[in-house]
Amino acid sequence: MRKRRRKRIAAVERTPLPLPTGPNQSGSMDFVSDGLAYGRRFRYLNVVGDYTRECLVIAVDTSQPGLRVQQVLERLKEMRGLPASITVDNALNASGMYNAR
Repeated sequence: MRKRRRKRIAAVERTPLPLPTGPNQSGSMDFVSDGLAYGRRFRYLNVVGDYTRECLVIAVDTSQPGLRVQQVLERLKEMRGLPASITVDNALNASGMYNAR
């Protein structure tokens, strides 16, 4: 069986992210997956404030489609306001229409 050749990614010089100087300037959003003992999978959506390191939202469900992410962010916006910028570590997980706006 032939091995599939890996796609080469161009080397890009990375610049460090600027450190926030106050709350609600920047946040991070990440998806975490886990499973129950009987095999059922579920996912967490975590939004963390970068300055305070406070977890702003944790949403747990068996799937996290783009509409659900949009609802969670809208609820966060109503409760405390959104950070000025949100960093996502994996563009494939959060490449829905909501992030394109």
